[in-house]
Amino acid sequence: MEHPASPIVTDSLRRSRPAGSVVRYGNRLFRLSQDCSRVYGERIQAHEILDLTTTSYRETDADDQTLLQAGEALWCAGGMHHASLLETDNGQWIAAVDGWHLQQSESNVPRKLNVAIGVAISVAASIAAFLWSNEVLA
Repeated sequence: MEHPASPIVTDSLRRSRPAGSVVRYGNRLFRLSQDCSRVYGERIQAHEILDLTTTSYRETDADDQTLLQAGEALWCAGGMHHASLLETDNGQWIAAVDGWHLQQSESNVPRKLNVAIGVAISVAASIAAFLWSNEVLA
């Protein structure tokens, strides 16, 4: 059954495309989205869900909404567009993320190359910094 508020965002290339499952931290929920305002899947942003019932939905941009973005490593030089986040039983975070970069093809035409990478330390540190900045860990 589709939620009556679906689709929840229709007017923004910056936050309408999903970037993973909803993340629960304590009693707070965050929706992840891809920022596609300049290029597809340039960065992953977070939005705090303020109201979610069977008939309503309301969210706000998190204070430091960019969770993951393009980096210096080749596999994510173009951007990051998906994250699956999991808090383990001992309170540690693990994540699997999807980054991309452009690669020249044999015909010298750039083509997008997606690379799925499982990460633990750097992404977990980014998540912890994000949660701390939003006073979830404070």
